[in-house]
Amino acid sequence: MCKMTTVELVKKCRNSAYLRAGLYYDTELDTFIDVASIFMGYLDIGISFKVDYTEDKDFLDTWLDKATPSFQRANDKWSEEMQISFIQNLLKGYATTILFFRVGESDIQLIDGLQRTTAIFRFLKGEFKIFDDFDIVALKKDIKKFRQRIGIEIYTFNNMKEAVEFYIEMNENITHSKEDILKAKNFIQHLE
Repeated sequence: MCKMTTVELVKKCRNSAYLRAGLYYDTELDTFIDVASIFMGYLDIGISFKVDYTEDKDFLDTWLDKATPSFQRANDKWSEEMQISFIQNLLKGYATTILFFRVGESDIQLIDGLQRTTAIFRFLKGEFKIFDDFDIVALKKDIKKFRQRIGIEIYTFNNMKEAVEFYIEMNENITHSKEDILKAKNFIQHLE
């Protein structure tokens, strides 16, 4: 016999944190950082912000440090080959969404998409080539000719514990190792 009714199951699913996304924005490879920077509080809306990331690599490192919460898993899960494949797929039209969160009105941080964001940053910094020959410098003036679709989705939580519980729910027994999940669970214990 079922432990809950269908009505109870529907109610539970409708109260899921997955339905808390309050903002969704579509962007492209060359504007992803600018758009996310606005939401992170780095930029004011309306400012045209075009950094040459091959020249200002420190900005990206600082950005990623600010955007990565301490409960996140290590940023070394994807090999360079995986990063190259991801960027190539983006330029071929693969759509992806990077999930951010905020607690109340705080600045946003990454909750899902650290490996993908790192691949984007490394490519924009000129650290690897795609399709064997092309780096960001070679593609810069023609990047708009490709159809890249990167979504930015922002979830709002009442407190950090809710955010970390969502992170665990979305990754446990799916993509993250037991050690990655344990790091997040230990983070919750330090909150209490």
